[in-house]
Amino acid sequence: MTAPRPFSSCLRRRAARWIAVGVSGVAWALAAVPAAAQPGAAPITIVVPYAQNGPTDRTLRAMVAPLSQALGGTPITVKNVASPGA
Repeated sequence: MTAPRPFSSCLRRRAARWIAVGVSGVAWALAAVPAAAQPGAAPITIVVPYAQNGPTDRTLRAMVAPLSQALGGTPITVKNVASPGA
């Protein structure tokens, strides 16, 4: 007979909690998209506080086209503003 693993149920509950948080976050984000998709909306400018062509910039630029499409064709521009201390 093996001894019960005392932390296995705790880890399962913690994982289930994080999954629930993630699913609810996605649900809130998807619920906000139709509300924001208004025809003729003003252009959106996203300011990236890092240098151009960094990982944050590339990830954001990859998401701009699908996000613009989801917002009904609202133009989205990405502006890189490096911090003065860099």
